[in-house]
Amino acid sequence: MMPRGAKIDPFKTANANFLDKRSFISLSGHLYLKGDDIREQRQKVYERDKGICHGIDVEGYRCKRYVSWNTGHMDHIQGGLVGRCDCMHNLQWLCPDCHRAKHVQVQFSRRVEKEE
Repeated sequence: MMPRGAKIDPFKTANANFLDKRSFISLSGHLYLKGDDIREQRQKVYERDKGICHGIDVEGYRCKRYVSWNTGHMDHIQGGLVGRCDCMHNLQWLCPDCHRAKHVQVQFSRRVEKEE
């Protein structure tokens, strides 16, 4: 699925030598990565952030916990359908707790069956 409003720059995309044929560079210069390309980007985010969580705890302080490669999460700072790209400026390393706290958790109630 292509992000809303993102148009492919065929020249830059062809010259980028992506590993996955679904990855592309948009006309605005943003990266939209899939498969092995997003895995490589995750490695770059982990190395840039040195495995330190960039989440904000409940008191408003930066978490700063070290999180290993196996348990850490790469997170999009700007998510959603508009504005979400896989560029380094839009990615951060989070611990599972901060990642869970950042995203709204949908709670489903149990369905009550009508008696006939």
